[in-house]
Amino acid sequence: EAQHAAAFKLAIETKDPLQVFKLLKSSHTFRGSAASMEDQDVGRNEVLNFRWIEPETLPEFKRRWDLLMKRLTNLGVNDITDVRKLYRFVSALRSYGHSTQVQTTCMTHVAWSGTDKFPTDIEVVYESLVLLAGGQNSTPDSTPQLLLPSIHAAASVISGKIKKAGPKSSVKDPAPGTPYVNPRNTETAVYVQQQVTKTGKTDEEILSAIKCTKCGKGRHIAADCRMVKKKDEGGAKPS
Repeated sequence: EAQHAAAFKLAIETKDPLQVFKLLKSSHTFRGSAASMEDQDVGRNEVLNFRWIEPETLPEFKRRWDLLMKRLTNLGVNDITDVRKLYRFVSALRSYGHSTQVQTTCMTHVAWSGTDKFPTDIEVVYESLVLLAGGQNSTPDSTPQLLLPSIHAAASVISGKIKKAGPKSSVKDPAPGTPYVNPRNTETAVYVQQQVTKTGKTDEEILSAIKCTKCGKGRHIAADCRMVKKKDEGGAKPS
């Protein structure tokens, strides 16, 4: 009932024993060493293929995730690192349909994978995403719009906790003005993820190879370039 509430209720109401059996089988887990290698592999694959399912909310998504983590524990699967779990968690929410703030924030986290900027605490990340989602609503033309600046400020505070939670590193941040994939570079983030899917390369490999055709700098595409063209000398307007 916890994992397949609607389907289980329907199977009971329609008195369908075969469907009840299928649901029981899919929900059944073994304990520790009693689990077969096949069952453990199924659990690992569920993590690797975990996706946001429309139209679920963040709490519903998190509930499904927590149930899966509990299943892995019951199966004795302990070889998936916390970093890998968090990577799959934010990767799945890049397509979250109720908030562009959540989408772009998760794209940024994915782009930070393999660096000291990548967060380490999934609960802190989740709390931040909930605040971002709560600070948006959709206008009639489906354009997300921030409602409460205070909520966004609170999310920024939590974002600071995320950075502090990460391991210290001697790697310096990019110089001021250096473009980087972030919520303002949304087109770049989308392009990077498309290339990751297409080529199988990592986010960082794709990002490092990008060179803007507008300003000549790296790590962003022309669609996100914020370079301002200088006026012609003498104030003459271009023909």
